[in-house]
Amino acid sequence: MIMPNNINEERLESLFEESQQLKKAGKLVEAIAKYLAALQLNPNYLPALNELVEVYEKQKEWDKALIYNQRVVELEPENSLAQARLARNYLQAKKLQKAIEKFKQAIALQKEQPAWVYHNYGDALKQNHQLDEAIAAWKKALESKPLAPHAVYRKIGNAWENLGRVNLALAADRQAVQLQIHKHYQKQKPSLEDAIASITARWPDAKSNNKTSPIFIFSAGWRSGSTLLQRLLMSSDDVVIWGEPYSHAGLIDSLSTPLKCINQQSPHQSWFSFKWKTPKDLADKFVANFYPDISYLIAAHIAYFEVFFEKPAMAKGTVRWGIKDVRLTSDHAIYLNWLFPQAKFIFLYRSPYDAYLSYRGARWLKKWPNEFIDTPAQFGLHWQELLAGYLAEAEKVDSMIFSYEELCSDEFDYEKLEKFLGISINLSILNDKKKGFKKQKNLQEETLAQEIKELKEVVESLASDLGYSY
Repeated sequence: MIMPNNINEERLESLFEESQQLKKAGKLVEAIAKYLAALQLNPNYLPALNELVEVYEKQKEWDKALIYNQRVVELEPENSLAQARLARNYLQAKKLQKAIEKFKQAIALQKEQPAWVYHNYGDALKQNHQLDEAIAAWKKALESKPLAPHAVYRKIGNAWENLGRVNLALAADRQAVQLQIHKHYQKQKPSLEDAIASITARWPDAKSNNKTSPIFIFSAGWRSGSTLLQRLLMSSDDVVIWGEPYSHAGLIDSLSTPLKCINQQSPHQSWFSFKWKTPKDLADKFVANFYPDISYLIAAHIAYFEVFFEKPAMAKGTVRWGIKDVRLTSDHAIYLNWLFPQAKFIFLYRSPYDAYLSYRGARWLKKWPNEFIDTPAQFGLHWQELLAGYLAEAEKVDSMIFSYEELCSDEFDYEKLEKFLGISINLSILNDKKKGFKKQKNLQEETLAQEIKELKEVVESLASDLGYSY
């Protein structure tokens, strides 16, 4: 950063800290005044310039945001994200050609960009009637895992329709629908994916360096062949696949959920930034909120899985491990992939009608201590929620997705599965199906039609898309 001579750095930092507190309290007008005062001391003070851009964007004062963003780019011309943000400002200010020009410059500096860059670039190209280029940009946005992928697919579908490519338009629209179903079940709650995106943006150097490749089997509920697949993979003698360990108590969900509190604003950056060598250095500081570096949080999550799942496998002479589960969502898959970037995922599902008929008579916990799957509708909602997420987001991790019916068919490509997982399997396991529980006797067959009706009301839309009927 360029610092003019005779700058009172303590006064500068004090002004900036005061402005940050005002911004945090929602007093944006007062915060702007402090940022501007800091710039009076040092016109090139990047923290204040960047904050002014952000505040003016929140207030939708695009022209003012442009002014300060231009200064940021002048000071950091090789900063691709600054260029991209300037392009977004031009787009918001309806300066289309300048926006496209700056998006191109940003991408030329760094091809790997956050999803919003390619998303906004596609919007600019679409407004400029460059539909083919817009579609290409939106597809790049999808590769970067946008927060609202269904909206991107909608735009792609509309563009294909305008180009007269009806089949491609329908395919994109169908994907958007599946994503919207998934989003409906998420009920706008903060997601692990959102939290991980915030961590990556705020602390780009804080990432997992784990090189192991655990295998995770995610099944869309019970009675869908997950245990058969689990046994099939262990026939290789190269991997231990743990079966639903404390899943009914939400072990992995409870471990990961606290991460959802992390976003672009919280926890506040100052809570990580104390400078100290010994505890005595902290005695005269306000340390009510005092956090370890974020890298230790990531390492702690990885260590939990290593101690609980990897070590007992190694104690038996098996280096590789995995988990089979019937309750975890696609969001949990994204979390596990964040911890273990080389992990392999298999998403498995079955006809909800056949799965329910196999489950019928059971009463199992979805979540301890008292959230049971008691009714056909509850069974169907669990199946739909999980599978809609798998179909929408399987591509965000290194995965295969297939049905139980496909797994048991003569046409299934077991060599592809072996190659994907890096193991050899014993197919004779498929002929040795084990029964894990005894069904209740004297089930009321006269109620079956009503049960299937209740189930169908919940699952029919997605089930019929997958070719399932009853």
